[in-house]
Amino acid sequence: MEIPISVLFAFAGNPLFIDLAALREQGLLSAEDLSAACGLPEASVEYQRVIEFKYPLLRKAALAFLRSPHPIVGLRIVLPHNQQWLDDYALFMACKGVNKQCRLGALEPEIRQRQAEAIKKWQEQLSADVQFHKFAQYEFFQQWQDLKTLLRSI
Repeated sequence: MEIPISVLFAFAGNPLFIDLAALREQGLLSAEDLSAACGLPEASVEYQRVIEFKYPLLRKAALAFLRSPHPIVGLRIVLPHNQQWLDDYALFMACKGVNKQCRLGALEPEIRQRQAEAIKKWQEQLSADVQFHKFAQYEFFQQWQDLKTLLRSI
C-alpha cells in the first residue's frame, strides 16, 4: 500500500488527509470546531476551501498536543525512522510559510546552502511553525498506521 505523499516533499504525508474527527476523539479539537465543515461540498473537492478550513484546526490541535505532557516523546517514538528528513521538512515548510513561496530558490541563500548558523537562526525564529509541521507528520503517520492496521484486520 502506497503512502499518500505530499507533492512538496517525497517522504512527507499530506496533512489534508488527516482526519479531524480523530483529533476530536483525542481531545485536541471540539465538536464545535468541526461544525463548519458542513458548508463544504460533498460531491467535489474545493481544495482552497479545505485548506482554509483544515489548517487552522490542525494548528489548534497541534497547540493542544504540544501543551500536553511529554508531546515530543510521542513525536520521537512514532517518527524515529523519519528523523533524517523530518527536521529539514519542517524547517522548509515553516520557511515556505513565512516567505509565501514553495520554491527552494526563493529562500535566502544562507538557508538554501544549509549554513549551520542560518539553520539554527531559522529554527529558533520559526520554532512554533516547525513544531506544527512535525505534529502534522506525527498525526498523519499515526492515522496512516491505524488505517493499515484496520485494513489488515478485515
